[in-house]
Amino acid sequence: MQTRYSLRFESGDRKGETVSIGSGGLTVGRKPSNGLVVADASVSGSHARLAVDAEGLSIKDLGSTNGTRVGTERVTEARLQPGVTLYLGNVKFEVLATVEFGATGAAVAPSRQGDTGAFAAEELELEELDLEAPEDLPAPVPVKSAQAPAMPAVARPRGTRQEGAHQVPVEARSGTASSARPSEASAPLADPDVSSEESHSVSAATLARAKKSSKAPLFAVLGLVGVGVGLWFGLGRDEDNPVARNRPVAPLAGNLLPEIWSFEGDAELRGVDDATESWLRSPSARHSGNYGVRADASAEAWALGRSEGVEVKDGQVLVATAVVRTRGGAVRLGVELLRLGADGEPRAGGVVAWSAPHGSDEWTESKLAVRVPPGHARARLVLLAEGGSADADDAGLVIGTGSDAAIAEATLGETRAVVDGACALHLEEVYRVLFSGLRFLAGRDARAPLPLEQSGALQVSDGALALAPAGGGGIGRLRVGNALLVAGGIATSGKDGTQRHSGDFARDGVETLLLGGGNDLVRLRLASPARVEGRPEEDGMELLATFSGAAGVALAAEFGAERKAAGDLAHAARNAAKAGERGKAIATWSRLLDEAPYDAALVEEGGRARSELVEAGFLELRAMRTRSEQARFFGLADMYAREERAALELARRYEGSEVAEQAVALARELGASRASLLTTRAAAERGRLEAVRDALQAAGAKSLASKVDAAIRGAVPGG
Repeated sequence: MQTRYSLRFESGDRKGETVSIGSGGLTVGRKPSNGLVVADASVSGSHARLAVDAEGLSIKDLGSTNGTRVGTERVTEARLQPGVTLYLGNVKFEVLATVEFGATGAAVAPSRQGDTGAFAAEELELEELDLEAPEDLPAPVPVKSAQAPAMPAVARPRGTRQEGAHQVPVEARSGTASSARPSEASAPLADPDVSSEESHSVSAATLARAKKSSKAPLFAVLGLVGVGVGLWFGLGRDEDNPVARNRPVAPLAGNLLPEIWSFEGDAELRGVDDATESWLRSPSARHSGNYGVRADASAEAWALGRSEGVEVKDGQVLVATAVVRTRGGAVRLGVELLRLGADGEPRAGGVVAWSAPHGSDEWTESKLAVRVPPGHARARLVLLAEGGSADADDAGLVIGTGSDAAIAEATLGETRAVVDGACALHLEEVYRVLFSGLRFLAGRDARAPLPLEQSGALQVSDGALALAPAGGGGIGRLRVGNALLVAGGIATSGKDGTQRHSGDFARDGVETLLLGGGNDLVRLRLASPARVEGRPEEDGMELLATFSGAAGVALAAEFGAERKAAGDLAHAARNAAKAGERGKAIATWSRLLDEAPYDAALVEEGGRARSELVEAGFLELRAMRTRSEQARFFGLADMYAREERAALELARRYEGSEVAEQAVALARELGASRASLLTTRAAAERGRLEAVRDALQAAGAKSLASKVDAAIRGAVPGG
């Protein structure tokens, strides 16, 4: 007697294919060197090793990325019982076994066990059975259990009868009954009224008579029907059986994702490469029907699963629903809206709408609505589990109508701010998205955003829409669309003025973000100064703001009053320049650029006029420096004095500007140079007079010498 094992694919393109496992075992993975090559992205190059020994079949995970599961339990090494469901990454298999008796090759297929909870049902081809014992058939002789051949060490499944050293499975599915070969010891037919906990068998003598005669098929059929009724009754009362007392699967009208509705079919949620866990079908996760999906995530682990994408249109409201529960973590429902390139593949800059996190171990309905923004053509449903095990079922996506289609939004001039789910917001015009994914994260690497305080009705006050995360803390993130970048790029404003950015940048102490320019201008005033980082991404820019205090923004896109103020500043700057008050003109243009950059034409004029005025002041300064060098070369104290007075006058005319600062510095430099020149001259004159005095004294002209000495002490500085 010999047990042979095999794997049967239960998902994917190879569903139904069976692969034998030889006595030497089998390696499984994506690499061609494996005994079983599985070309699926969720399967590692060398994923797992299957081994056969005297105790049966075992599996060892070889350090795979997406793990190995027996039923719903992730394992590194485990014994495999026939009938269990095995997952390598997202690929599903069933373990099969056949037991061969001697040379006859008769096989016994053990019943299924594990998370499927269903009994195997191998088809039994019966000839007509003659239950009347023929006269020439000897009476059955009991066989001692010690003489029976030893069976492999296989756990005895529910619904089997131990006869000698053999287990005889009794299996049922969908009203059919089957029996594998019984032990050689004879046994009566099972009573049709017994439950599934009792044994059922067909004796060897009965099978022998079936080969010779076909006189009583009716009795055989009645007996097998009785077995089926008993099994049905037993299964229906078994609380551990996953198909017992199921809620019926209610239809979802208009479901765009029928293949995953209630997860009754073979379709599964697709995982992502960097997720630590996967969402897998499991009867233990069902809310209705026979199956739900489960993600077993530890405290530091997470699982994300996506449905297949469906085509959607601009302006449609999509409503996603699911029934969820979790143990020790949080689970979220989401809808991902994709932009497509010319090749039909997703592009950067999609919108993801999330529900608020659910943390209850009771079944809870999760629902969210999202409007398809302009330029987005595909949608898929998303489930995220973090920090604990989570179950989901009855997931679907429909086009919303009536109250289900209500979306929180606000009008800001010609633009519209639209809340995506409960946690994010995008800004759109009729045919384009200006920015998307304005959200707040608990940490820099958080996978899902915090719920918005304003996820309900949005209120615009003084032309601005205030947004903040529930709880007050967090990091702000958004993606700036190409329309704003083309219009004017990105500018940041803080205490040290306004700076414009392109490419990668980082700046601390930012108080205001200006996106775009002209009529395509958006302003975000930050709730507290923040470090803002920018990174180009395809045709957009990803921005990250780390707040020093409370997190939040005040969003504005209509600037009528600000544009009027900018016009007044421009008028004042022009008048100051005409009056020769160039410093005042520079300062006024600077105010317009820093505080009121809301009119593209005035911003351009102000930048140009300010630059021209500053350049004119620097030209005068350069001329003064040239003349001061001449004064130094020739030792002209009067020239020093004249240029010093000119520098002070220049500082007066350019008061408040960088020209005035440099002019004052030049005047101080010129004054110091003149004083040094005069000191040097005085010292030289003193020395000359002292030499004259000494010569007069030596000649005996004491009267003249005394007069020279008085001149040294009085007329000459330092005397």
